[in-house]
Amino acid sequence: MIGTNLLFDGVSFDIHKLTDEKIGTEFVSYLADATDMTKVDAPRTFKFPPMDGENISGYTSIILLAESHISIHTWPEKNLFAIDIFSCKKDYDVKKAEEEIIKFFNVKFYNSQVLFRSVPMPKIKAKIKNF
Repeated sequence: MIGTNLLFDGVSFDIHKLTDEKIGTEFVSYLADATDMTKVDAPRTFKFPPMDGENISGYTSIILLAESHISIHTWPEKNLFAIDIFSCKKDYDVKKAEEEIIKFFNVKFYNSQVLFRSVPMPKIKAKIKNF
């Protein structure tokens, strides 16, 4: 197995947490600590301009980990956010990550999926020649 990927799509009515890019930056860093991941760089956040006549806009935050990454993308005009946590850490606690997300964003509705990423490897019998 290569790693475990948590895909979490949630609904939150806390517009401040879905629009304030500083919160996104702080949250991905906090989530890395809460799930015992190793941060290799500071989080990066990108704020998007309002679209389609809206007066609010979302952000995307990402943090790179020794184990892979955590990212969040928000759509405050729809009260939606999506979080992706991919880790090659064998004891990655997906349930803890879900609990932290639900608590922080005061999630009302959500869908989460866990993917176990891997590549099927055929068993190959190889003969080694001595020269």
